[in-house]
Amino acid sequence: MSGIVPDMHQHTSPVVSVPTVPEWLRLPSPGKAEPHTGLRRSLLYDLIKSRAVKSVAIRKPGCIRGVRLIHGPSLLAYLERLATEQSGEPIDQNEEAAA
Repeated sequence: MSGIVPDMHQHTSPVVSVPTVPEWLRLPSPGKAEPHTGLRRSLLYDLIKSRAVKSVAIRKPGCIRGVRLIHGPSLLAYLERLATEQSGEPIDQNEEAAA
């Protein structure tokens, strides 16, 4: 035996992880959901079209195809506004993290 025995009566604070969303999110493939929010590609395009969230298209000059990215903080802000409208009260981020 090594002689080191852990103290089973020692209490540690639980680790609280707050989910993070990248600054820019790539749109998921058709039929797939965005992994951080679970939102489908078609709904994300609707949000882009209605200007509810910010997005950028990255493509080479003269090319039709490219990559569409959604601004993560604007998507989270949209979801926060939606939650506030539906519940009638703002969601406290600190309270959410403690739950």
